[in-house]
Amino acid sequence: MTHLNFGPLLRTETDPEVIGNLTRKGWTIAPPPPGPEATWGNGEWIMPPDDPVAASRKIWPHAAAFLEEFTLPELATISLSEDPMVAALRLLLAAWPGEVWSDDLRIGNGLAHLVDSGILSEARRAAILAK
Repeated sequence: MTHLNFGPLLRTETDPEVIGNLTRKGWTIAPPPPGPEATWGNGEWIMPPDDPVAASRKIWPHAAAFLEEFTLPELATISLSEDPMVAALRLLLAAWPGEVWSDDLRIGNGLAHLVDSGILSEARRAAILAK
């Protein structure tokens, strides 16, 4: 696969005859992209900026994996709690559609409430969120 550019335009070709025809018409062979997330713009490859938030994010593939972070006594206390905020967290996690991210505001608020209500210590909250 060969990348060819003509100013801001980028084209990918595999046929040597087409590549030859395009280079005779002014297209130049572009360097390979520096990574799979690179995009072409303004006649050059552009890499997205590093996302420090995403780098520090812990991701669980689903809510059940997130709940596996809790000890059995913690889970029992959460499941039997009559606190409306804890009940809302249970409902939220029961209906969670996909990945759970540690920096999701709903997760952060839920864990903070578990600390405030004495179900978790601050150290346990930190341990759950640690990568």
